[in-house]
Amino acid sequence: MNLINSVRFYIDKVVQDPNLSGMKVLLLDAATTKIISMVYTQTQILEQQVYLVEQLGKAHEAMSHMKAAVILQPTEANVDMIIRELRDPKFSEYFLFFTNILPKDMLSRIAKADDNDVVRGVQEYYADYMSVNEDFFHLGADNSLSLSASQTRTLETSQLFDRNVNGVLSILLSLKKRPSQIRYSAASDLCRRVATDVSAAIDKDDIFDFRREPNGPMLLFLDRRDDPITPLLTQWTYQAMVHELLGLNYNRVILRGAPNIKKELEEVILACSQDEFFSK
Repeated sequence: MNLINSVRFYIDKVVQDPNLSGMKVLLLDAATTKIISMVYTQTQILEQQVYLVEQLGKAHEAMSHMKAAVILQPTEANVDMIIRELRDPKFSEYFLFFTNILPKDMLSRIAKADDNDVVRGVQEYYADYMSVNEDFFHLGADNSLSLSASQTRTLETSQLFDRNVNGVLSILLSLKKRPSQIRYSAASDLCRRVATDVSAAIDKDDIFDFRREPNGPMLLFLDRRDDPITPLLTQWTYQAMVHELLGLNYNRVILRGAPNIKKELEEVILACSQDEFFSK
């Protein structure tokens, strides 16, 4: 159950796809840019004959001699961007890879928009989370504590709620695990709702029918309000102290503006998967 290797496995399948052999372009959204950067360096991406990495929808001249691998979260905004791209394609062929379960209505909309017949494949590769360490991830969801604080559901909290549910589903699919038990904090209505939605999604989709384990993992949901102490503690690990003193976000330490800092050290990559000293 190595989260870094799980994400790398899917990205490797994209950039090493035989249908995408040779020079290619990698089109991402804001979330998948962060997901990939946490397990792959830019040099490693270039070694896979990726000519260009950019966000989907960026304006530039047509490159009709190039194929495009598109890695996106299955969101309404991303589907809208794909549709606009397909109506005025800049590349000869498009291979679409979604980091989570793609609803059928979204797939239908994409198919109807492909009037130029440039989409060569659509696949789900379950890497919809930020793998910080081998055994630790987060979902890149800002202001997620508002889920616990808010008593009324707004558009923002609904999106945060869905992000939590979809992120957990992606983890399970990525690790090919079906929980034998799903439990949650009885005092938390939020945990109950998340656990109920995750359980319902697992039960209704055949994609979760992995080989059954007699003692499969238990999925446990806890509410941040159950433990107000842990965030106040200072952890005595190298990683945690860097985060506490300097700030460590998406494996980057920003030192820009620090006294006498060299230009090449204004932004430092610090990741277990890319730093031997850090991993030890």
